[in-house]
Amino acid sequence: MCRYHGTGAEVVKALKFGRDLRALEVMGPLLAERAAGAAFAGGIDVVTPVPLHWARRLARRFNQSELLAERVAERLRAGFEPKAMKRLRYTTPQAMLSGREREENLRGAFAVRDRAGVAGARVLLVDDVMTTCATARECARALLEAGARSVDVAVFAR
Repeated sequence: MCRYHGTGAEVVKALKFGRDLRALEVMGPLLAERAAGAAFAGGIDVVTPVPLHWARRLARRFNQSELLAERVAERLRAGFEPKAMKRLRYTTPQAMLSGREREENLRGAFAVRDRAGVAGARVLLVDDVMTTCATARECARALLEAGARSVDVAVFAR
């Protein structure tokens, strides 16, 4: 994991906001290697990204977390479920909110679309950046309620 500062932040922003897919050439392999070396690596059944709302995905043209999750799943030789989760409503971008506001903003914002794909599975949730853990916590809650055996999280920058 990189620090979300300096070069780490620049690479994330280049992909996320600059739509520079070349950033994946750096981010993908680094995150995949770190995930492969983590204690949870051998027990992951399913890798899934934090979902974007359809309107944000349409505007951005891709989900950066999905692109990263695909590379991690390949490296771990785990199932890749890009559509296992969905965002139920459009939310204010987290970067514009305080820690408490981030929790409130995301409460109930995620659901599992494919319960059969996660039931009993050890799930690895992938995102590009983690700051307050609000997104990861809310996604993990939804996955566990849908029957996931466990949820681990891999992020490129923190």
